[in-house]
Amino acid sequence: MLVAGELEIINNFCKNKSEKQGRLKLLQKIAYFSSIYHWASVLEFYAAWLRFIELGRKTWSDDSQMLENVLIENLRNLETIKLLKNHSGARDFAKDIDKYIKKEVGYGAVLGPFASNPFNDHLVISPLNSVPKANSEERRVIMDLSFPKGKSVNDGIYKNVYLGKHVELHYPNVDNFIEIIKEKVIVCLKLWGQKGRKICIQCDNMVSVQVINQGKSRSRFLQACLREICFICAIKECELRAIHIDGIDNRLPDMLSRWSLSDIYPIQFYKSIEVQFHWSKTIQFGERVLEIPIIKNLSSPLCAFSAFKAMCIKFPASASSPAFLVLSGRKIKPVSYNMLQTFLKNIIEKIGLDPTRYSSHSFRRGGATWAFQCGVSSELIQLQGDWKSDAFKLYLRYGLADKLQVSSKMICRL
Repeated sequence: MLVAGELEIINNFCKNKSEKQGRLKLLQKIAYFSSIYHWASVLEFYAAWLRFIELGRKTWSDDSQMLENVLIENLRNLETIKLLKNHSGARDFAKDIDKYIKKEVGYGAVLGPFASNPFNDHLVISPLNSVPKANSEERRVIMDLSFPKGKSVNDGIYKNVYLGKHVELHYPNVDNFIEIIKEKVIVCLKLWGQKGRKICIQCDNMVSVQVINQGKSRSRFLQACLREICFICAIKECELRAIHIDGIDNRLPDMLSRWSLSDIYPIQFYKSIEVQFHWSKTIQFGERVLEIPIIKNLSSPLCAFSAFKAMCIKFPASASSPAFLVLSGRKIKPVSYNMLQTFLKNIIEKIGLDPTRYSSHSFRRGGATWAFQCGVSSELIQLQGDWKSDAFKLYLRYGLADKLQVSSKMICRL
C-alpha cells in the first residue's frame, strides 16, 4: 500500500522534477531497508524524513544519510532501549521528580529520605516515573507499582476483586483500535477530505491517537489501515491529526456510540447527571476534580435531578455559566455561600427547629449518616464524601437499634 501510494503521488502529484527524483530515491531506500530491518523502524525513518521536508529543514535533493545513521543505530540497540525506557521519565526529568518529593515532604505526605529500612518488615520498593500532563508543560509523577516483576505491590493485589466484590476488567485490544481507525477515521477522510483541509480527530483512546499521529503499529492490519490513510491524504491533499481528550469530556459521544450495546447507556444518558467539583473543603487548590453522579428518582419530592432540570428550565443560561443560578431582582445571579446559608436557616426556622444548630455543613454530616443507615459501606462513603481519612466516622450517628445489635452479638458469644 505504501509503494502504491508513493507511485500514485510520483506519477500524478509531484510538483517538480526534484521532488519526483527525491521520492523515487526515498522509495528505493524504503524497499531496501524493509528487507533487512523491522517495518516499524523503516516507517519511522520514512515519517521523519517527510517531516523534515514539510518543515523546510531539508529538500528533496538533500542526502538523508545522517537520519539513516541515527535510526539504524537506534534499531541495533532496540533491546537496550526497551530495558532503559521504563523509567526514563524519572531520569530525564530529575528536576520534576525533586520538585514533587520536596512538595510532598513539605505537606507531610511522605517521610524520608532514609538510608536504610526504618521498619521491621520487608519493603517493596516502587520506582518513580513521570508522564506529561495533558495540555500542560508540567509532568505528573507516578509510581511503578508493577516493579519488580513477581514481587511488586500489584502482584499482591487480586485484580478481579474490588471492595470485596468480584469484578471483570477488560482492556481495549487491537480489534478496538482497528474498529476506531477503520470505521471512523478512514470514513471521515473519504467524506470530508478536501484539498488543503486540515482534519482534527478528538479521541479519548490514547493508543489510537498515538497510532494515527506516529503512523506506525505492530499490527499488520493496522499498518495496512495507516497506509490507506496516508494514501487518501495524499490523493485528496489534506492533513490528518488526532488529539487526546479526557474520557469525562467525551461521555456524550461515548454513550451514543454504544447506544445499542447495552441498556445501561440509555439509562445513564437519560436518568443521571454528573457534578464536577473543582474546589471544595478537601480540594482547596484545584489539584483534582471530584465527580459525583446524581440519579433521577421521580417518586421522591427530594429528587435532585428533577430540581436541577427545573432550575435550568426556569433560568436558562449558557453552558459556561455557574451550575446553580437564582433570580435576584431582575438579574440572574449564581448561588453564593451566604445565600445558601440564609435560605437554609429560614427554612429550618419555619419548620420549628433551632436554626443556630444547622448550617450548610449539615448536608455533609447528614449525608454520611444517611448513607450509613442505608447500608452503604464505609469505603464508599469515604470515597463519595472525598474524605482522606476516617474522620467521617465521627459524623455517623448510631441509633439504639444499632447499639442493641452490637450487644446482642456479644452476648451470643458468652
